[in-house]
Parts: sequence; C-alpha cells; structure tokens
Amino acid sequence: KPKSIQDINNYVKEWQNKNNVQLISRSDNISSKIFLLLSEENNFTNFDQFKKNQPELLDKMFCSIGQNVDDFFVINIDLKKMKESYLNKIKEILKLYFKILNPKIFIDMYYDDLNKYFVVDNLNLNVDYIKIPSVSSITKNQSLKREAWVQLKLLKAKLDEF
Repeated sequence: KPKSIQDINNYVKEWQNKNNVQLISRSDNISSKIFLLLSEENNFTNFDQFKKNQPELLDKMFCSIGQNVDDFFVINIDLKKMKESYLNKIKEILKLYFKILNPKIFIDMYYDDLNKYFVVDNLNLNVDYIKIPSVSSITKNQSLKREAWVQLKLLKAKLDEF
C-alpha cells in the first residue's frame, strides 16, 4: 500500500509503463488543499509540458476569481486514451491521492459525470465538492460558460472561508 505521494507516483508510473499508456499527469503541488481534476487530451509525457500547453481558458477561468492553477494539486486524465478497463485503476489511484493529500476542496472538471464511475462522496466525506464544466466541454458548447461562472463564484466563496 502506497504511504506517500512518491509511492503513488511510482505506482502510477509502473502501471502506465506496464500498459504502455500515458494517461495520467499531475502537478507537484502536494501541499495544496485544493485538488483539481481535469480530463484534457494531451500528448505530453510530463505535467510541465502539459502546463506550458494547457488551454488558455483554464488559466483565464481561475484568474477571474483571483486564483492560479499552480496553487492547486492538479491531475489530468487524458480522456482520449481512457479505456473501460482502466476505470477501476483510475478510481483506485484517485482514492490513494485523496487519502494522502486530504484536500479541503475537490474541483471536478472531468469531462463526464464522475459519479457514473464511482461515488465521489465515498472518496472523502470531509471535502467540498465543486463540479465545473471541463475546458473542452465549454469550447464545444459556449452555453456552459454561465454554469462554469456560477461554479467558479461558488468556489471563490469557499476559498474566502479559508
């Protein structure tokens, strides 16, 4: 059982190598109490490359409430490479990160409804859960901007409580 973030990272790396898939990338901000889950397509081998090429809209959204994505612990799961058979592993990996990081806020910008795969509330009962439409969803459907803005304002209110 992984006992540290480094253990989980090694576990993830091993699993990805074994399956010859680069599905999960993540930031290094392990002291953050804010966990951001993304599902943007990406062909980069590490998070720094993803960060340099991340959608501009992502930065703009969080800047609009005075936040910087760098201040969050970020995991990106490349949806294009996702297979049904990976779901249990992804669920297990997310649970491990939750357990060790113990975030206060979970920002779900996953493309789909995560609750279809597993009940988010079962991961950590002591977390504020905020669902914001994914960048790729907003890009495809501009009408989601309003929903995103409502959720961002909710997030700002939660952050102001800290």
